[in-house]
Amino acid sequence: MTAPQTPHKIDEKNSDEKTATNAAIGQIIGSRLKALYEEFSDDEVPDKINSIIGQLEKEEDATKTP
Repeated sequence: MTAPQTPHKIDEKNSDEKTATNAAIGQIIGSRLKALYEEFSDDEVPDKINSIIGQLEKEEDATKTP
């Protein structure tokens, strides 16, 4: 028979380190996402994609008109 386990106290220092680490990771991810967005946001949409979007919009408009 084993002794019952007691809940572990959260070490304040350990908790602060985790919070700081999570914040740093969040900043790194945010910076990378912003860089990726900026890299791709200036790219033009390919003609084929524009054509498909146009076709879908026409079909959608046709279904709305009685």
